[in-house]
Amino acid sequence: MLLVAVVLGGLLLGACLNLLIDRLPRRQALFEWPTCAACGAGRTTLSLLPVAGWFFARGRCRTCGVRYPLRALIIELGLPLAGVALWYRSGGQAHALLQLVFAGYFAAIVAIDLEHRLVLNRMTAAGLLAAFALAAVGLGPSLPEAFAGAVIGFLFLWIPSLLLPGMGMGDVKLAAVIGAMVGASDVLTALTLGVIAGGIAAALLLVSRRVGRRGSLAYAPYLVVGVALVLFGVV
Repeated sequence: MLLVAVVLGGLLLGACLNLLIDRLPRRQALFEWPTCAACGAGRTTLSLLPVAGWFFARGRCRTCGVRYPLRALIIELGLPLAGVALWYRSGGQAHALLQLVFAGYFAAIVAIDLEHRLVLNRMTAAGLLAAFALAAVGLGPSLPEAFAGAVIGFLFLWIPSLLLPGMGMGDVKLAAVIGAMVGASDVLTALTLGVIAGGIAAALLLVSRRVGRRGSLAYAPYLVVGVALVLFGVV
């Protein structure tokens, strides 16, 4: 039954996250009926079904024909699969559901940064509060460890944010969230891995000439790589 809950939870979480990803950067209301971003027409009930809705709608708005972002399908497919992987990795333990929520949160951070080059204050504030709340009830690092991790994470990226093009205060605040989630003992490992991943990606993009020396790079995805490796016990 827990595996079924994980899969269904992943499907529902993916659908909700796509709504947040579409609306938060545009400062749109979250609790109105979903509409097409291009023409504003209301979406059909069938098109809102996780995964299946994409195929019912053929990935397009029924009114204007514009394609829905492929990211929506990727998230709705990816989160249930991630949930199954986390469930097996945990040996069928209930905390796989919590890890799935973490995965969804970071997936939304990555998607928004890739699409809009933004790490939203509302996302980092919610993540920070959630990390402290979980620490307070004994899920994750202790509360003092979470606070110390947040401070260390913030300071670790604050100076680089003043020097590196494309890295902004949103990335610094995300580093604080990462620190609160993994604690002071692991925050430097997580962020160092993220910085290394970002450096490798930047070098490859420069060599392939996909970005210029003054081009911007979305840093949040690489910070998420680092925290995922630590948070899910890969390193």
